[in-house]
Amino acid sequence: MTNSGILADPPTNRESNDDYFRTLLGLFSVVHRLGRLGNLLWRKVSYLPDIIFTAAGTMPAARAEGHDMNTRCLIIVAALAAATASVAGPMADASAAVIKGPEVATASSSAVWDTNRACLVVPNGMMQCFTTLAKMRARSAQLASSGVGTSYCPVTLFAGVNYTGQALEVTGQGYWINLSDYGFDNVAVSFAGTGCGFHLAQGTYGAGYWYPGNTGPWSSSPDMGPGWDDVVSSVYIY
Repeated sequence: MTNSGILADPPTNRESNDDYFRTLLGLFSVVHRLGRLGNLLWRKVSYLPDIIFTAAGTMPAARAEGHDMNTRCLIIVAALAAATASVAGPMADASAAVIKGPEVATASSSAVWDTNRACLVVPNGMMQCFTTLAKMRARSAQLASSGVGTSYCPVTLFAGVNYTGQALEVTGQGYWINLSDYGFDNVAVSFAGTGCGFHLAQGTYGAGYWYPGNTGPWSSSPDMGPGWDDVVSSVYIY
């Protein structure tokens, strides 16, 4: 009985080993199939660089067939960068060119205002002039969004009532801005402020009387009225 029990053990071990090897063979089969599927997918994706290069107009003279996976990935990234640059670059340059006007040091000569509808004083003290008020406002919005200084609070002066006529936009806080430097002395009839308070003075550097009406944040006046139309010579923004 004892010998019979000993002889019965080996078949059980062989069956266990057979199950183990069958499991391994099954796993190898799955890995092999996954490898074939991955290779098939890669062959499909490998055409992507050619498509991107063709769209970007930068197809290489000869296509390298022997690249490994890392090299092909680098090709795809480079092609995407080339395609993006070829489309985004010209658009960015065009948008900047549309709204930026020519800079002039001062506008004491009337010739600047003879050919322009609106001008603004940029933070460096130079003046940019435009043929339309809309173009000047577009440039002003660009300066505001660029984060110039701690705050950007322009004041716009108009030569006519109800915010009409030629316009000058000034900015810069903490000092008097003399309008004679920009050809707008004794010209303003109406004005519109933004988020900062300001003062309007009769003389240069704040001399003389100051406009008694509201000049707090976001204040405006369609007509400063008798005694103040065509009188303002300097502006102080605070």
